Amino acid sequence: MATLEKRLHSSSRNIAERSIEEVIFEYEVDGLDALIFELKNLKNSGCYEKLFNAYKTWEEPSERLNGELLEEELESRLLNLAYDTLDPPSSRISRSGTIDFFGFCWLYPFLELFYFRDIGRKLYSYDLKVLYSSRIDERIIFAFDKFDEVSYIPEPTDNFFFNLKNVGWDGRKTKQLFEKLKKIRHFMRYEIVGYLEDITFQDNEDAFIFLIACCSAAYHGGNIDDHDVVRAYMTYFKLMKTDISHLVDNLNVDNKPQETGYLVCERCHGYYKLDPWESPEDFSSCHCQGKLNYYDDIDWLFEDI
Repeated sequence: MATLEKRLHSSSRNIAERSIEEVIFEYEVDGLDALIFELKNLKNSGCYEKLFNAYKTWEEPSERLNGELLEEELESRLLNLAYDTLDPPSSRISRSGTIDFFGFCWLYPFLELFYFRDIGRKLYSYDLKVLYSSRIDERIIFAFDKFDEVSYIPEPTDNFFFNLKNVGWDGRKTKQLFEKLKKIRHFMRYEIVGYLEDITFQDNEDAFIFLIACCSAAYHGGNIDDHDVVRAYMTYFKLMKTDISHLVDNLNVDNKPQETGYLVCERCHGYYKLDPWESPEDFSSCHCQGKLNYYDDIDWLFEDI
């Protein structure tokens, strides 16, 4: 068995190397050399194995499994806008490569997986709030492999999602580049984690990288070209090498308001201290249906007690 496995690894490596030579010969696109370097370095860097091991030990937050976690508590404005503008999931297989709402949602399991890998423990609802309050999803969709470098992120718009659901391939050769790189990554994966390991993760990776390529095309208002394919892979490789928990902490410090304050109900006088990622506009009314008012401090509330 060990000999067979060794032969399979050797065969995978040889096929991948030949495929890499074909891609280098057939395509000239900025960033392709860096992409090839990252592919070849997947095993030596240990990043891929670490991510795959995190995937194997991943557990859904218990609050989500028990139905105690309301999705609206975690949804970002980007995801809300995607829900309002993208087509609902369809059983029809799209031949054009169009992204529907389900396809866009592939972004979020990977964000949670990267965060879980770096935080080093099971995630809870609080962790998810911290993750999504950082707006890291917007950074990945609009800045791609520069998600940890840019200081400004454009506001998500309906027009972006209109472009997204209408993107296709710029040409047959670009689609072939995507498929060849996917095949190379698959063979590299076989060498790192083995043939018999969970291939569902591999399929999920394909969907995630394809989504990023589509978003890159939507960002410039065209179809998926060679540059979009390279950008999608470089974004994925950058995420593998980045400590997402550290990045999220820094982003939340930058986004944190100077003071959080309190909401006080006019009817029952109950109060709630806002978290750093929360705004008074996030709340419509008290559980008793009373109107909520914002105050910097509530010392006055306890004066007559």
